[in-house]
Amino acid sequence: MGGPVKKVLVVDDEPLLLELLEKRLSPHYEVLAAFNGEEGLESAMNHRPDLILSDLLMPKMDGFELRRTLRLHEHTREIPFVILSAVADMSSIEKAKELGILDYLIKPMHLEELPGLIKRYV
Repeated sequence: MGGPVKKVLVVDDEPLLLELLEKRLSPHYEVLAAFNGEEGLESAMNHRPDLILSDLLMPKMDGFELRRTLRLHEHTREIPFVILSAVADMSSIEKAKELGILDYLIKPMHLEELPGLIKRYV
């Protein structure tokens, strides 16, 4: 139909949320899952997804550090990056903008919104 299937990397330390996102997105995208920022970094470097949806507060490497590290590498710096977080303070949202993060969704979110959001970036 229309070219190769786009890859979406979901990085979150909540297994239930990862499972929900994977079920919601897998009919339309190849979904890669990572349980923390370090796994997300490894997956992004190895698979070069078309979009990254990342939690902010995670063990080993938070979402901001993941974004900063990806920006250091030529083949991952331009991957669209969206934060999904329960952290809703203005300083975090401003920091996200400074790091070139395209969107900042506050959890809990409506899963129905995700397909439209993803289509904006991939």
